Amino acid sequence: MAEYFKGLLSFALRLGVILIPLLTLLELVKGRWEGKKLKGVERFLSAEAAMALLAGLLFGLLYGAGVIVSSLREGGRRQEAFAVVTFLAVFHSVFEDTMLFVAAGADPLFITLPRAAVAVLLFLPLRYLLRR
Repeated sequence: MAEYFKGLLSFALRLGVILIPLLTLLELVKGRWEGKKLKGVERFLSAEAAMALLAGLLFGLLYGAGVIVSSLREGGRRQEAFAVVTFLAVFHSVFEDTMLFVAAGADPLFITLPRAAVAVLLFLPLRYLLRR
C-alpha cells in the first residue's frame, strides 16, 4: 500500500511540474498580447483568436472553449472561432498531452506530427474559404 501512494505522489509531482509552468506561461503571454498586434499570426487570425488557439493548444478544449466564448462575447468573428475550433478538434492540448504521454514513456514525434499535419491541412483551406 505504501508503494502505491509513493507512486501516486511521484506521478502527481510530475503532473505539477508540467502543468504549473504551462498555466504560468499562458497568463504571461495573455498579459503581453492584450492590445498588441501579432506579426505573422495576424495574417491568419486576430489577437483574440490567436489567444484562444494558444489556450486550446496548451490546455485542451475545455479551457480553450472558455477563451473562445469570451472572445466572441467581446466581438470576435464567428468564422474565425469556427476555424480555431476546427484546428483544436484535431490538435488540442498538444503540449500538455505530449508531455504527459512522454512522462508515461511514449514517443513525442509519434504523438505530435500526425496531429499537426491533419490540423494544418484542415485549417488553412477552411480559413481561406471562411474569409470569402
